[in-house]
Amino acid sequence: MSCLLQSKTLNVGKVRGGISQEFMGRIIFLVIILAGCQFGITQDNILVQDAQVPTIEEFKAQVNFAQWPGRNAPMRVPVELDKQMFPALRNSETIWARKHYNKIFKPIVVVHHKYRWRVSPGNELYIRIAVAASCQEAHEYLVNRFFNCSTPFRARVKRARRTDILKLGHICFANGVKKKNTFGTIAFIRNNIVVEIQPVGDELRREVRAIAETIDKLLLKQPEGAAGFTYYNREIRERQRHPSKQIKH
Repeated sequence: MSCLLQSKTLNVGKVRGGISQEFMGRIIFLVIILAGCQFGITQDNILVQDAQVPTIEEFKAQVNFAQWPGRNAPMRVPVELDKQMFPALRNSETIWARKHYNKIFKPIVVVHHKYRWRVSPGNELYIRIAVAASCQEAHEYLVNRFFNCSTPFRARVKRARRTDILKLGHICFANGVKKKNTFGTIAFIRNNIVVEIQPVGDELRREVRAIAETIDKLLLKQPEGAAGFTYYNREIRERQRHPSKQIKH
């Protein structure tokens, strides 16, 4: 009798074990199916998102790129900056001040002048001056800078809409405006020259406008026309000799 009970107990255990294994197998199967469905949905979402990614031409239309003024202006010689030109930067530390030949931006931009000054811990100023082969290409360079930044598309469109707050260059853009004289970034185009100014820290946000106005006044004093072409051709030859050269001022 005890052997019979033991045998039945073993058989029940086998049955239970068999049911358990079958049940687990079904769960694993369902998990695989659900994962596959989820993967398919994810792929569909990605395809939809990719289809909705705007092109540079759509971006230009939204920011009225065709109406940007100054594309037919003559070429102008750029200016090399020094911190002594700006009262707010005279006691600052120069992190870098260099001329940079960069293959990435050919054939649009000949050379970049890049500056970074630190006034105090947490308060710095970045300035980039890009010299393009023509006024049209200066426009193309800046609109591509706006389009390719990492912010959401709507924020990029907002950033690339011209401002009437400042009268700088042929066209000007200002962002992060909290008060009349407090700015986050300022970008403007004067002839074939693109100027971008970005402060870090509240101290320099109040100085950006005056710095931008000083740079534009300096550019207006620079020769244009034939002198602009002469400068451009000289820098082209220099870049061909030193395609990735960085020159400290």
